[in-house]
Amino acid sequence: MNQLSTAGGETPAAPTSTGAKKESGEPTFAQCFEEFVSKGEVREGGDVTAKVTAVTDKFFTLNAGLKSEARVPLDEFVTEDGKMEVQVGDSVEVEVLELDNGLGEAPLSRRNTRRKQAWKKIQAAYESDGIINGVIHSRVKGGFSVMCDNVRAFLPWSLVDVFPVSDPTALLGTRQEFKAVKINAMKNSVVVSRRALLEKQMLEGKDGESSAFAEGGKVRGTVRAIVDYGAFVEIRSGIFGLLHITDMSWKHVEKVSNLMSAGDEIDVVILRVDAEKGRISLGMKQLQTDPWEYCHRAHPVGSRVFGTVTRMLEFGMFVEIGDGVQGLVHSSEVSWKRKDANWESLYKPGTEVEVMVLEIDRERRRISLGIKQCQPNPWQNFSAAYRKGDKVKGVISAINEHGLFVELLGEIEGLVRPANVAYDGGEEAMREYGKGQEVETVILAIDVERERIGLGIKQLEDGDFESFRENNLKGSLVRGRIADIAGKGGANVELGENVRGFLPISEISESRVENIADYVKPGEEAEFVLIDIDEKNRRAIVSLKEKSRTDRDKRARKTSQPTTKLGALLKAKLGQARAQEGEDDDDDDAGADDGNAAAGGGESGGEKG
Repeated sequence: MNQLSTAGGETPAAPTSTGAKKESGEPTFAQCFEEFVSKGEVREGGDVTAKVTAVTDKFFTLNAGLKSEARVPLDEFVTEDGKMEVQVGDSVEVEVLELDNGLGEAPLSRRNTRRKQAWKKIQAAYESDGIINGVIHSRVKGGFSVMCDNVRAFLPWSLVDVFPVSDPTALLGTRQEFKAVKINAMKNSVVVSRRALLEKQMLEGKDGESSAFAEGGKVRGTVRAIVDYGAFVEIRSGIFGLLHITDMSWKHVEKVSNLMSAGDEIDVVILRVDAEKGRISLGMKQLQTDPWEYCHRAHPVGSRVFGTVTRMLEFGMFVEIGDGVQGLVHSSEVSWKRKDANWESLYKPGTEVEVMVLEIDRERRRISLGIKQCQPNPWQNFSAAYRKGDKVKGVISAINEHGLFVELLGEIEGLVRPANVAYDGGEEAMREYGKGQEVETVILAIDVERERIGLGIKQLEDGDFESFRENNLKGSLVRGRIADIAGKGGANVELGENVRGFLPISEISESRVENIADYVKPGEEAEFVLIDIDEKNRRAIVSLKEKSRTDRDKRARKTSQPTTKLGALLKAKLGQARAQEGEDDDDDDAGADDGNAAAGGGESGGEKG
């Protein structure tokens, strides 16, 4: 293509036609919109301000400065009263549902924005104890459905009014004020109360008229409404006071309706007057004598009295022992059994019981009572029947880190601590026992006041062990049976009933022992040499090695014994031979002497002859 140059060497720009893309710096509408979106000024789910440009019989047309105008149904702009809240030319907050629905449109919603605004108002009112407005829309199960600025709330029957509502339908469609008592935005759940505002109005009364009542004065009024925490009493036309449930009677009041009903006329005392808030507090029990003033004289500590169970709790029960005086029987004071799981089934409100007064606190108006104190004390009975060192049998009722709990006499428990289960491996030895197993124990200690009994199982071995030690000296032979292999250190040996022994690995053989099981096996019986006494663990230390040495020495002595006897026999024979030769020499000498004597006699006789 030929290019024409100007005198200045510049190439002229190509002519542009209408509708061609601008090559200047001015952005297009699409670019502006993209920039508008990228700045975060609009996003899906966000709110924008839109202007109403047109209206039909079904839709409002809104311009929010997006790609295109949007149509929103008319019903999204209708208030709870049925009125249209906008008209052409008005600006309104709406939510952007989508930036582009695929058809070049950006759908908008007024309902979602109103809902979010309403939630903010409800949340603020709930946190500040404020008031919210709403229209009672329809009846539902358990109450009414209330529309509070496009948020559906629930109004329970019990929170509709202070007084019973005779015709609930009369409230339908009416706008009322409420207090939010419970909200959960995640679940879109709101519970409102109309009664709370009415009670507040009744408590505040008429401006300036509450100051006309003097504290301490007695008045007569009419019960107008019963609530859970008391009753509203009209003491003058339009002036109400609250009679709290705790000020109705010196006795415990379970339900207000048990004492009074709406319409009853009662005498009350003005307890407190709050002129600023216009509130009046009333009392009825103050017209009666306070039973706590004389209860310490009527029921001194240590006395026994019959009472009536009024309330059952997890930690005990309340027993009324006089007109308006109740005491607590703690669960630990119901039964002598440390853990009586069935005590709650034995008592119920209205049950008459005998109790002992354990403690009285007049300032705090509290009395501690006990039922087990009116029954024989099994701890004292046990202490009278048994002494330290006695043997006693019981059933294991529980096992925990503290040891074995053993039930004695069916009422009380003693404790075998892990250290008193066995002389070696107390915690491991506990695994050999189970709940419900009968065991024999030795009494180590009895503490009646603290209700504790210390027991021991390993101490059962002491008597037999002492007898064994007295009858077997160190170095003596004892017979026993291999009980088990005690790890790599040796083997446990049974030397008799309740007499334990231990065979160290170093005392098994004169040669080095690597594996104990190669030399001894559980159940094998053998003879051992007693080499020591382990006083701490109350067991005998025995040796197979020493037994082997003893046997070898015996065999050596036995082998040398025939040689010794043969030498002695030869010596004896030699002595006998020598003795015999001596006797023969003596006989020869004697015969010679006899012959000489005979010869001599002959000579003598010859001479005589």
